[in-house]
Amino acid sequence: MSFCELGTTTYNCLTDLFDAIDSSVAPLKKSMIYYWLLFCLPVVGLLSPVYLSPRLRLVAYSSFVMLIVLFIGFRHQIGGDWANYLEQFNRIHDEGIRIVFNRRSIGYGLVNWISAQIGWGIYGVNVICGTVFVSGLTLFCNRQPVPWLSWIIALPYLVVVVGMGYTAQSVAVGLILYGFVLLEDRRRWGFVVAVGLASVFHKTSIALLPLMLFTVNLDQVRIIVKLVLKRPLPILIPVALSGLAIIYILWRIFYDDFQILIEYYVERTQWDSHGAFVRLAMNAVPGAALLLFAKIFSNEFRVNPHWYVIASIAVVSPFFAFIATTAFDRVAIYFMVIQIYVWSRIPMIFQNRDASAAITIGIILVYGLVFWVWLNYANHSYNWVPYTSILPMFNWIPYSIPAF
Repeated sequence: MSFCELGTTTYNCLTDLFDAIDSSVAPLKKSMIYYWLLFCLPVVGLLSPVYLSPRLRLVAYSSFVMLIVLFIGFRHQIGGDWANYLEQFNRIHDEGIRIVFNRRSIGYGLVNWISAQIGWGIYGVNVICGTVFVSGLTLFCNRQPVPWLSWIIALPYLVVVVGMGYTAQSVAVGLILYGFVLLEDRRRWGFVVAVGLASVFHKTSIALLPLMLFTVNLDQVRIIVKLVLKRPLPILIPVALSGLAIIYILWRIFYDDFQILIEYYVERTQWDSHGAFVRLAMNAVPGAALLLFAKIFSNEFRVNPHWYVIASIAVVSPFFAFIATTAFDRVAIYFMVIQIYVWSRIPMIFQNRDASAAITIGIILVYGLVFWVWLNYANHSYNWVPYTSILPMFNWIPYSIPAF
């Protein structure tokens, strides 16, 4: 056989092979393959035996983060509330900034107005919100012992469901995650500011404000108590008046919003979130692990007190899921950080490398299974599948061989 005949035969065989692959994966390509490619990237980053220089690792990690922003920001008709978000954008586009301040989510309304003014449309809104969300998640994941493992844990629900479905709340989640980073550094007032900004996008984030109290230095408390005991009136009266003023202002700002939230998320049973108990249970398991093995965790890592509070809330939350399913489900989104915090540390506890590797593989498989179950069996996953985007890079996968 001549060289030309061999080349032609090889080309024909390869063409038939790729055509067969293309036809077999066509349904997958149209539905879930982009989600699985996204999930596999941090898995490869974590398990790859190839050594990369620090600069190349930074480039690879930064490229992955940018890809997440593009994946979220330029999605098209993805998420259960896509039609509602589009309607909100069109109203703000038509009626202007005056209706922004009549909305429950002023921050999200302002983002819509800005995007309308510069002509970016709903995709500009998603890019801005996605950037804030991914930035907060990136900062939080970078603080964990194994950032790639943290991303694997975050992808199935936080990134895909929250980041691509709950656009307004995803901004609040991103800001809260940044707040947790500040709280780790005991920058309490920075955390307060982060929660305050988050509440402008979703009022439920106010529920996390009391966590600041668990970072207070006991020595500072003793000093304040001594000062109060020495001069009670000059200190207590201004503090009491300031506290009452703050409570009154918060009450005026948030009362109507909380009434609406209670009506929508608690009293209307038809708004129940399917699968809420499972999601709350997924928070409860790592929460229980942190509480049960608190001594081991504290010996290996610096565990700030607020993590034990979050773990305790996560443990008890499944018992309240049947009272107000959607309400607890929405608030529990902020406490999903306990999954990232605990599971990213579990492999580090084991001194044996084989045991650590086995635990890591186990975590990857569990979250891969969770992702697979959600994509295939969740009641509302059809709003995410198939993935579509206005970017060509997310709408075509080359399986065919180009002609010579």
